[in-house]
Amino acid sequence: MRSKSYSNFLSQVLVLLKGNTVAQIIPIIITPIITRLYSIESIGALAVFVSMSSIIAALSPAGLEQAVVLANSHRRANRVVLIAGISVVIFSLISWLLITFFKTVAPSNRLLVELDKFVWLIPVASALMASTNILNQYHLRHSALKNISNGIILKFTSLGIIQVGLGLLTKIESGLVWGRISSNMAQFLFVSRSLKIKNFRSSRFEMIATLKRYKKFPIFTVWGTFANISAIYIVSVLIANFYSIREAGEFALMQRVLVIPIFFIGQAFGQIYYKHIIAERYKTGSGLKSYRNAIVLLSISGMMIFIPLYFFGIDFIDMFLGGKVEDISIYVKILAPMFLIRYIANPLSMTLNAFERQELNMVWQVALFASIIAVFFISNLLNYDLPQLLRIYSVVVSFMYTIQIGLSFKIACTQPNFKLQNPTNT
Repeated sequence: MRSKSYSNFLSQVLVLLKGNTVAQIIPIIITPIITRLYSIESIGALAVFVSMSSIIAALSPAGLEQAVVLANSHRRANRVVLIAGISVVIFSLISWLLITFFKTVAPSNRLLVELDKFVWLIPVASALMASTNILNQYHLRHSALKNISNGIILKFTSLGIIQVGLGLLTKIESGLVWGRISSNMAQFLFVSRSLKIKNFRSSRFEMIATLKRYKKFPIFTVWGTFANISAIYIVSVLIANFYSIREAGEFALMQRVLVIPIFFIGQAFGQIYYKHIIAERYKTGSGLKSYRNAIVLLSISGMMIFIPLYFFGIDFIDMFLGGKVEDISIYVKILAPMFLIRYIANPLSMTLNAFERQELNMVWQVALFASIIAVFFISNLLNYDLPQLLRIYSVVVSFMYTIQIGLSFKIACTQPNFKLQNPTNT
């Protein structure tokens, strides 16, 4: 029976991985071309743009995208999608006003100068990313995994064509950012194409009632998600701010070649795990079986990825990119153990949302984010170079993710003396 459970879990993960794998091959293949068409500084500027867009995108839906799968009826889920979409619009306007403010009071800020005119497009990129994530949760609820997978394929295919095409034909350094924005637009249009507007019509009373039902998500989950995404993406921004845009570009290349493809594998595990553990919670009130299945599969796949990466990653990087960005191989050696722990912990963290313990997740995420900020500021005060900083960063972040794994296990073992009502299709 357990082998059947593993097989079912893994088969659904593989559907999502099909899109993620095909999509990730494209950025990896074009990376040696990108490093020859664009400067490392342009790659660093792209990293800062993507990081800032991703951080805002994590905040924009107010955490409600994670309630789409949790809702106990399709009509209620549709209302959650609508409320989350309205939140995205509001946050996009707020972020535009904040950018205007900072451009006015600090026009010589290094990050604003490096991004130049593209700083105004950050709200657009973040809105596209957040909206796509909401709709992916909608498709996940309806088991339309191919829509999610094909949308990812379209995104990265268009990303590669536009970035390489602009680099070859126009020789403009901004081709990297234009490629990113265009690919986000393509993915959003694809996943939204089959939606029927009439299905999302709701009264004001229904909207307010739905928002009250899932109020923990905007109160707690949004800040946990925001801190989690920020902890991942803020590193490139801080490197650009405390060191240089070039070093931020080198760090971004490491993310592009190694970390991001692996992140998408973990994300696929997380999406399927979230659906399985919610179903188990409705059925038994616990989530231990789904947790065990997930941690076994994550541990095995993680060791298959990161052990070879630790021992042979340096040779791979040197061969793949040549001596142009030799510092990347140093970063890989330092950070590989931390990446393994994070790879296992991130999908399992969905346990807290499945059991609506968002307040615990928020506390942990905020603690992680604060720890990373502290590492950078303390290292800057001590005049550490980037490798020294990354060693401290690796230890601190590994410790925090180990705590998260233990916390997720404790919540998964919850044994309440009642069962939740099964979801309906009304």
